[in-house]
Parts: sequence; C-alpha cells; structure tokens
Amino acid sequence: MLVGMIIYVAGRLLKDSTPKVRLFVIGLVLVLGFAVVRAPELGLGITQFRQMAVPMVLLLFGMVLTREQIMKAGPVVVGVILVGAIYGLFEQLGWRPIDPLGILGLNQYAHGKSFEGLPNAYYYYPSDGVRLERSGGLILNPPSFGMLVASGVMWAWYTLKSHQALRLVATVVFLLAALFAFSRGGFVLLALAAFQPLLTRKSGKLSFLIVGVALGYVGFSEFIGDGQSAKHVDGFFGGITYAITHPLGGGFGTAGNSLSRIGLENESGANESLAAIFLASIGWVGIAIIAYLLVRGVMAGRSMPGAALTGVIIVSLVSETAGGLDATGPLWILAGFALSPLSRDDPDDLAIPASDTALPLSASSSTVPRTG
Repeated sequence: MLVGMIIYVAGRLLKDSTPKVRLFVIGLVLVLGFAVVRAPELGLGITQFRQMAVPMVLLLFGMVLTREQIMKAGPVVVGVILVGAIYGLFEQLGWRPIDPLGILGLNQYAHGKSFEGLPNAYYYYPSDGVRLERSGGLILNPPSFGMLVASGVMWAWYTLKSHQALRLVATVVFLLAALFAFSRGGFVLLALAAFQPLLTRKSGKLSFLIVGVALGYVGFSEFIGDGQSAKHVDGFFGGITYAITHPLGGGFGTAGNSLSRIGLENESGANESLAAIFLASIGWVGIAIIAYLLVRGVMAGRSMPGAALTGVIIVSLVSETAGGLDATGPLWILAGFALSPLSRDDPDDLAIPASDTALPLSASSSTVPRTG
C-alpha cells in the first residue's frame, strides 16, 4: 500500500508540481537520509526512517488528492473503520474471536505482560482501586484503536454530507468505540473535531486558540497523573530540548522506544513521542516543519481536514503510535488534504470546480511549504 502511494505521489509531483516543491521534498528525504547515516547501526536507522517516512508519505498522498477523490474514498474509509468499531463494541460483551495474546504469541504492546488473558494495554487505571477494560478493535491496541475511530468521525462528517442517516449511525458507533477504547489521543481528536471548525467559523481562529489552550490545560491537568501520561509528556519535552540544543539533531537512534527494546542508550531521554524522534533526529529543521504544520492546521481550522491536521500533530507530540499506518493512516491522509490548495475553508458554500480534476500543486510557488 505504501509503495503504491509513493509511486502515485512521485508521479504527481514530477508531472504537475513546481520545481520548488520537488526541491523541498527531495531536501526533506536527504535530511532524513542523513539521519539514517548517523544512526549507531544501519538496521535501527532504516527502522526509524521508515517510522518517519510513513506519516510523511500519507501526508503527501492526501495533499495531491483532489476533493472528488477524497469524497469518493469517504464511504469506503468510513465503512472499513466502522467494521472495526463494531468489533470493538462486541469486545465489551466479552466476545473476542481474535485473541489479542494468541494472535501474535504475545501482543507486542503488552511488553511481555498480561493480566486475566489480555495484554496490559487493554486495561486503564484512572485512579486507585479502579480498572477499566478497554477495546482494542481489529488492530489489537486500545490507544491506537481510539485514534482510528476518532479519525472515522472526521471522515464521516467531512465526506458523508449527502448521507445523513449513515453519518449519524457511524458517528454514534465511533463515539461509543472511542469511549470503550479510553484512548487519550482519541479523546483529543474528538474534541478538535467537535470544537475547532465550530469555534473557528463562529468566532475566528483567535477564539479557537484561546478556548483550545484553556481546554487543553484542563484536560492535561486531568490526565497527567493517569497511566503513562507523564512519561509521554516528558518524552516530548526531552525531544524538543535535545533538538534546540543540537541544531542538526543527533540522527536516528537518538530517541524512541525502539532503543530500549534493543538495549541501546537513549541519548536524548525522549520516547513515547513520534515528534520527539523527529525533532531529536534532525534538529531545527524538524522544529520548523512541526511548527509550520501546526500553524497550517489552525489556519485551516474552518474545515474538518484542518482539524485533522491540528489533531494529528498534537497527538504525535505525545504518542509514538501516532505514526502507525493501522492507527492513524486515514487521519494523516485527511490532514494532508488540508495542505492542498483545493482544501477550502468552507466547502459547503462552494461548488466543486472543474479544476478539482487536476493536481493542485501547480497553482503557484506558494505551495512549497505545503509539502511539509
């Protein structure tokens, strides 16, 4: 799937984009390649390169799609996520035909631990004496599953405007599945889907920023003491601190959970954060790209793709699984469409023009940053 996306993106960029767009993409690949060369061992460098390349490819793929293609893909994407969400609901009734432990011998997210026949990741401990059993869906990972069904809400509301009944049913199922997954990343995405377009349209971007920061602080205060939240936050701050003090970064092998799994020292102290790996590996370039994408998400906040872009960047700050193809693939693609000139603030007020059948990248050189 990824190879097909790479071929499609490369073809569109070579055929229809400006030289500056191509130069930017090539430069980014070279920067990541330099990070591979600096890795303590080639295997680790390639592994983390792939980890960073997956969201980059998905983002570029979404950017080169037309609105017509996004709309046609919507029912398929929502349908696939819906199947997994329904399975997640049945899990709460004790029906698990796929054994989360048995399917992989011992689920990789259990880190060698299990409790009452389920990986430890299937339990959440919000307070002393309380244990919540979570749903992992068909991807067998509750935190990732929550992000997946939250992205399903975004796709449903953006692409199923002419299918109101289906959109309502899908939304209810997705919300229930997200609740049973008890994924903090999923909750963040749902909050942005509900409030960012609404607040931005009604009161403007500044209003969204003020309310968003306030709600974010409250949510952060509530969750920081639960589960592994503090570890995730510390991981991100470790990555950004290392990036600030190392302009060129330290290369792959500087941060990330994969280091401890193979017995290597974590030089930056950063883990549990996709952004931390990116930042610690390539330094100031990484800071500039993440800051730019976050700004673009806020600027495109009137639309659901804009909320998807804001959400995927925020979640990637405190979640390493935010780059997983199974967990957030649809989210990165929708977020990538927010970077396209064809992604308008309020598509409901505008008819789809004939130009939507052509690649949007050739409009002007101002599209260069959108490849980030």
